[in-house]
Amino acid sequence: MFHWHSSFVVAFLMLSSCEGELPEYADPGKLFSSSAAFSYRLTTQQNDLVINVTVKNIYDETLDGIAEMKGSVAIILSRLPEHRRTFDLTAAQLISAKSYNRTTRRLTIDPEDEIVFQVIWDFVDDNGVNLPQDVFRLAPDASCFDPPPNPIRSRRITQEVFTVTGSISIFPRVTAVSVATLTFTLCYANSFYASNLCAPVQCN
Repeated sequence: MFHWHSSFVVAFLMLSSCEGELPEYADPGKLFSSSAAFSYRLTTQQNDLVINVTVKNIYDETLDGIAEMKGSVAIILSRLPEHRRTFDLTAAQLISAKSYNRTTRRLTIDPEDEIVFQVIWDFVDDNGVNLPQDVFRLAPDASCFDPPPNPIRSRRITQEVFTVTGSISIFPRVTAVSVATLTFTLCYANSFYASNLCAPVQCN
């Protein structure tokens, strides 16, 4: 059961119960906002994109109940939108919440509090296409590339624009919140080199 701490709603429910059957649930308005942020990880072990989706309680009351947490987020290559990766957003992707019981699925979220979901993308799209290998237009990085025949460094880079969209429902029978569209430019590199060999990755 989901409820918010509001004297108006309590009075409404009491009045309705006196009249018999409760009316259909009514959403009091916009309860949540949502936004996305990205980070690029390039190390000896990682070359991936991290997307954090933050959902914030913008209602002026505490929200409390059994959470649904059901939604999705899509990362889309802007110049070729057919290349996209879609991720589910569920409690399994939740990385931050002040008061959420994973056993009972009960969530309590105060005004202005946030919960955060995270997905990690390895640049393989929904159809199994490896974008760095088959789609990205990689070019030698002049600051980190030795010519043949014996290259010690061979970093290749590219600059691509991505768009992130999505939506998620936090509580049952409460309108799903749309993730504010995020468009960003990624400077991708195919290889990691220590700072004593190459400068940090930079695209024009």
